[in-house]
Amino acid sequence: MMGKRMISVLKNTALIIGFCLLIGMIFQVGFNNKSIVPGLVAYVSCGLFVVITSRYSAKQINDMNQNIKEKAFDLINSPIFVLDVEDNVIDINPAAQKIINISKAKLLGLPLQKLLTNLSEDLLDFKFEKTQTFELMANGRWYVCSCLKIRNQGESFDTKILVLDEVTEQKLTDKTIKLLESESRKLNEEKSIFMESISMFSDMNKPELIFNALAEKIIALLDITSIFIFYPDHANPQYNKLVADAYRDDVGVHEKGSNTSFLRLHQGVFQEIFDEVKDYKILHTDDLDLTESQRQVFKESSCKSVLLLTVKSRGQSDIYIEVHESRKFRDYNIDEISLCQSLTMLAGIANDNLGLLNKLGLAIEERTLVEERSQYDTYHDKVTGLPNRALLIDRLSQALGRYKREEKNAYAVLLLDLDKFKIINDSLGHRAGDQLLASVGQRILESVRDVDTVARIGGDEYVVLLVDIKDIGDAIFTADRIQQSLSKGFLIGSHEVFTSASIGITMGRVSYDNTADILRDADASMYCAKDIGGACYAIYDEDMLYQARQLLDTLNDLRRAIKNKEFEVFYQPIISFSSNRPICFEALVRWHHPERGLINPNDFIPIAEEHGLIGAIGELVLKAACKQLKIWQDKFPQEPPLSVSVNISAKQLEDARLIEVVRNIIEENNPAPGSLILEITESSLIRETESALFILTELKSLGVKIYLDDFGVGYSSLNILHKFPIDNIKLDRLFVARMAEDQKDIEIVRTIVELGIQLDKVVVAEGIESQGQRRLLQELNCNFGQGFYFSMPVKSYKINRMLTKATCFV
Repeated sequence: MMGKRMISVLKNTALIIGFCLLIGMIFQVGFNNKSIVPGLVAYVSCGLFVVITSRYSAKQINDMNQNIKEKAFDLINSPIFVLDVEDNVIDINPAAQKIINISKAKLLGLPLQKLLTNLSEDLLDFKFEKTQTFELMANGRWYVCSCLKIRNQGESFDTKILVLDEVTEQKLTDKTIKLLESESRKLNEEKSIFMESISMFSDMNKPELIFNALAEKIIALLDITSIFIFYPDHANPQYNKLVADAYRDDVGVHEKGSNTSFLRLHQGVFQEIFDEVKDYKILHTDDLDLTESQRQVFKESSCKSVLLLTVKSRGQSDIYIEVHESRKFRDYNIDEISLCQSLTMLAGIANDNLGLLNKLGLAIEERTLVEERSQYDTYHDKVTGLPNRALLIDRLSQALGRYKREEKNAYAVLLLDLDKFKIINDSLGHRAGDQLLASVGQRILESVRDVDTVARIGGDEYVVLLVDIKDIGDAIFTADRIQQSLSKGFLIGSHEVFTSASIGITMGRVSYDNTADILRDADASMYCAKDIGGACYAIYDEDMLYQARQLLDTLNDLRRAIKNKEFEVFYQPIISFSSNRPICFEALVRWHHPERGLINPNDFIPIAEEHGLIGAIGELVLKAACKQLKIWQDKFPQEPPLSVSVNISAKQLEDARLIEVVRNIIEENNPAPGSLILEITESSLIRETESALFILTELKSLGVKIYLDDFGVGYSSLNILHKFPIDNIKLDRLFVARMAEDQKDIEIVRTIVELGIQLDKVVVAEGIESQGQRRLLQELNCNFGQGFYFSMPVKSYKINRMLTKATCFV
């Protein structure tokens, strides 16, 4: 029997030690995320104490491995108090000692209420059916408290565990927001009172009317018993006369009849009573320093508190106010006193100079309008009038906070990017583009509810914040409504234009800690919708985040690659069918990634174009190709000279700096005139017609030839040949590949070649992969071509061997 009990004790001891070691391992690997540790560690630690204290007596616990137990207890970041049945402290961890700031030896045995004075007694007295949470303040810090009761087997008392989680930052943030909101409301209320009073005083032309109106206003604002207003007697400046008095509606006839006041006490001569007032003074009937005459006034007027005010006008103290309160003792705050003084000053101005008061009213009104406009502009987009990013972030933060607190009131974010907006903006002009942006914003606004927010966050991007929705179905329904609304077209000036949107949708989740993460995920899903082809929506999932991070990594790697010059230029020969020798070499960039090896341009060129890096990469390729061209021309002279062609992207063609880049490279290397060829695609010319025409004309003047790449795949090929300074054309590989399969493609190739001959332009066939394709092209009078049949793109040293051996490509 004894042996079995010993085995049971050893097993349970091993279990406890295992728990302690697990907690130790968690902390050793630096698992300090505040959002995880309080929940995980606090509950694991409480569970640990439950196991220890419920299974063994105090002596058995002390017999265990005390060092391991204490280490686990000490490592927990949340303050923990262990209490006996009378709520006296019997143990604490270092985190608890830190917030109390008393040595452990001194506080052991003390009642918890003496240490945490703001702790609710209900927290310790409840029936322990479940954990309850309260807020308390200790040393200016705020905590959320949870209390657990542990039944000690074999003992006559229970142990209580109190666990604290600090929420000071959240509490202070909430208090600050409430304070700012309160201050804002107060300022708006005061401004409203001033404007209302100015308007009221402006309609009056007699002192008694002005000051009676002032008295009634102060009665209403302060909710007081009565008020007396005295004003200088211009016939005898030493004396002041009562110009207005007013009483609360429920004041009795007897009290009104007594008309007793401190200022009347001295029969109009009250300089002595105000010598000690200066600005204001508050008197109470039980003040010990009252004079006999002041006590008499309190008795006759039946009031308990008096406020005496003096307001300066024209540089001297000449307006006096006496306020009575008979229902209770009252201490007026500085805001109430300041408001009374300001209104009295307005009344004084109205009495002295009505014109000045009107000017003051206009000035305040104008200033108010300026402030309101400034406030509006701070939080709204100038083009569309919609909320801007700042206001969106504020409302999104509120939605996030509500959802994290309650896990209801679901919300969703839709991020919209207009499809092909740049084409419309560039072809019709920026003013038309702004009109379209404003019209699109209005359409989106009409597609959502009043409680939702539509914001423009820059460029052609909008964000819709949907609040209080049921599920993802509501977000999809809204996205469909927006697409339908946009599909109707827009009349911009005399042009009807059509656009659509790529929409990324993400639902609010408890795991979101900030607005940046929500917008990041919505942005990732929007790009997914754009990749699909646009005019659709995509719902965020974890794969999109993975793709977004991959994109970010690629962009960072590309920037590093540009800096470290990790790009290398390969060359593919263009063969003359008549001589069977290369006459030109197309420069094709390759990326030597330090970890991923050689990367194909299709995997990084589109990303570089989309994110503004293609200009830097293109310049590197141009420099390398032109330098290599000059080397070949010097080493292998021939007539006509060898040439090199370099691809120019649509983004590069949009940038006029390309002219200067090419000019500098030509001047630096001095290749033979006409031997540097720039290849452009049809799509790049459609996007930027006017600017592209200017840039190409300037490039031609530098002695550069222009090739139209992928000819025949677009709808405007003939128009481009007519409008732009194109020297030669490259037949798209698609037609070459299908010649053997379809007679129609043979006729298309024949037509393009004949067109080239008629326009005096060389036609170069791309993608030749067999001898049959070459022979057929020659029969169609196409005399130049490139493709894997002749050579794959290779490094420059292999081209050197090819030229040295005078290789023939039959």
